Amino acid sequence: MQPRIYLAGPTCFLHNSRELYNDLKERCLALGMVGLSPCDAGSAPAAGTIAEARAIRDQNLELILSCDAVLADLRPFRGPSANCGTVYECGYASALSKPVVAYHVWQDITYRDKVLAGVTQDHAAIEDFALFDNLMTAAGLYSAHEAPEEAINALASLFRENLPQHE
Repeated sequence: MQPRIYLAGPTCFLHNSRELYNDLKERCLALGMVGLSPCDAGSAPAAGTIAEARAIRDQNLELILSCDAVLADLRPFRGPSANCGTVYECGYASALSKPVVAYHVWQDITYRDKVLAGVTQDHAAIEDFALFDNLMTAAGLYSAHEAPEEAINALASLFRENLPQHE
């Protein structure tokens, strides 16, 4: 059985999300894995009721549960940190002992530097662990990469090493 990979990230908010997801899925498939996006769990309207929001959340968590690993786009999104929904999904997968491999992780700028660049003005303490994002996000990853292809290759290597797979 091919490993199932949940494609986490803010891609669903982008105008070309279908193309981007298809590209990631093709890259996964070329390495013997099946990529699944949040869009595969059902429709994802941009607005609606709290009940609709909960249904989307539940569908996405169920999809993560059915997968063997998470491939996460952790680019800064709407501020200095990764998309908070993506971080939530990474935490959920981590709690299930599923490997989380990230991409769009730029190690050359720290979370502290992003915050000090003026993204927030709340005068709160700024952690300084020389990481790309908040320590709970950065320290919880199996591995982190700048490009999607590097992250996909890292996942493929994990599964070649006979990591347990979902049945």
